[in-house]
Amino acid sequence: MMREVVFGLMAIILLGYLLYFITPMMVTMKDFSIQTVNMTDPTIEVYFEMGDGMYAILGLVGFGVITFLIFAYATRQEPI
Repeated sequence: MMREVVFGLMAIILLGYLLYFITPMMVTMKDFSIQTVNMTDPTIEVYFEMGDGMYAILGLVGFGVITFLIFAYATRQEPI
């Protein structure tokens, strides 16, 4: 049981790190590097829009992983 608690806590800590430190840094890097991209090319514009959506969904993926871990630990059947 201790192993599951430690894994759950580490997952929550890593999700917080992702949401509050890494994601804003990645968005800032994207905003500064967009000045070097030729947005008149339709292919690049579509790829940029697809990549831009990744930053919006990144936090939800993390919450999904945490929810799955908690659900898996809560419904696990241990032999008595």
